[in-house]
Amino acid sequence: MKRKSVPIAAVLSENIQALLREHGWSKRKLSQHCGVSDRYIATIITQEHRPTAEVVQKIAEAFGIQAWELMLPGLAISLAKTGVLSDLILDFMRASESARAYILTLLQREAAA
Repeated sequence: MKRKSVPIAAVLSENIQALLREHGWSKRKLSQHCGVSDRYIATIITQEHRPTAEVVQKIAEAFGIQAWELMLPGLAISLAKTGVLSDLILDFMRASESARAYILTLLQREAAA
């Protein structure tokens, strides 16, 4: 079964909302932690605006995760908080090209199953 691609704005919105719930924060509290206005955060959540990489970085830092983790569909918050996900991705990137290709082949097979 092939997975459907999810628009990045929707992924970002869902992940920010999940992290807000996880931390027990309001948009205003996030705003205080990242220096981005709560109104702008609201427009990101409603997908009215697509933030710059700098804004995504600020939001991610407020939550204590990497910016790219905010862009992952179905972000596993528990993994992001531990740093395990970052370590896993870095290990994948350090692997040889042939090893990465093999890993991707296995992942595609598992996703199709």
